[in-house]
Amino acid sequence: MLQEKPKYDENSVKPLDPREHMRLRPGMYVGGTDLQALNNWLEWLLQHAVQQVFQEHADHVRLFLKPDDQIEIIVNGHGLRISEFHGTSEFEMAMTMIGTGAQWGLFGVIPLQVVNALAAECIAEVKREGFLWRQEYREGKPLAPVLRVRGLDTGESNGTRIMARPDYTLFEKHSFSYETWAARLHELACLFPRTIFSLHDERTGQADNFYFPDGLASYLNHANRDRTTLHPPLYSSSTWRWRPKDWSVADATVDVAIQYCESDETVVIGYLNTQRLESGRHLDVAPELVMSLINEQWFFATPFSSEQVKRGLTMVINAFHPYVRYQGSTRYRVTNSDLIALLADAVEKLFPQTSKEKAGIEAKLRANGAFDDEADTE
Repeated sequence: MLQEKPKYDENSVKPLDPREHMRLRPGMYVGGTDLQALNNWLEWLLQHAVQQVFQEHADHVRLFLKPDDQIEIIVNGHGLRISEFHGTSEFEMAMTMIGTGAQWGLFGVIPLQVVNALAAECIAEVKREGFLWRQEYREGKPLAPVLRVRGLDTGESNGTRIMARPDYTLFEKHSFSYETWAARLHELACLFPRTIFSLHDERTGQADNFYFPDGLASYLNHANRDRTTLHPPLYSSSTWRWRPKDWSVADATVDVAIQYCESDETVVIGYLNTQRLESGRHLDVAPELVMSLINEQWFFATPFSSEQVKRGLTMVINAFHPYVRYQGSTRYRVTNSDLIALLADAVEKLFPQTSKEKAGIEAKLRANGAFDDEADTE
């Protein structure tokens, strides 16, 4: 006899508020419940600090890995706003509410609400408007209204401190890796060259500060540390004011750095809004833009082919854009055509302008085999 199927009708439908939905379907927000999802959860919290760095409100981000898998982030930014809106503190709204229309994450991402909803417990503290403010949460729910704890001491700066412990009734039990987060903070310190990113592991006592004022040049030096490089990294940047009809005015920026190595490989590394890209239209054409620069502005007697220019090229591209377009729902490939134009503008400024510098780099590239002997300029 066939087993009777469970009845499904209108009584089976259960309305969920956003917090309940995040806890019921965590995979829709952090990609699952495994170790990678747990790291994605921490990345959402880190993005809150990165947002303040991007807006140039902060220059020091500290990440603590604590016993019992608790994490803590301190950022010396302006702090979450305290003023009330329709009877609720904006502090509490930033920690708990989705759909308010405010942008509390990088270009509209909603990191704090996800972190809070998927945490067993969370404590947020804000220094702003002359006072220290505090609120505690369990499973994303406030335990009490925002509390004004004390006045700030003379010289005490604004900022935000958030402590959270992942809810292991939702996640698989894993511990955060120091090496994983050291690598991530190293990346961010290269993407934001005027910011210090500090990592402290209170479980082992290990600690590091990451600060790279040379930005993408430091990134390339690290990426090519096991290769023989042919010249110091070359760096440039381009910024356009972006004025879409349905957005406030914002800047779109592309930073680019290149370096040739004694290698036949071509390496193009891309970041967009601090996230590593797997694919993008602007990444596809990047080596061709370098070829155009060499052929059109270096005035060699014989043009070089794409394959000649690609050989030994390492290129890192860091972009920020207020409105990213993706191909498909998986966000696998970025399709913004204006990023190509921005990148082309940045590449045009890359190479040294003196003939002596150009000749020196050309000689090294020829010795590396990046250019064929038949492309002789003599």
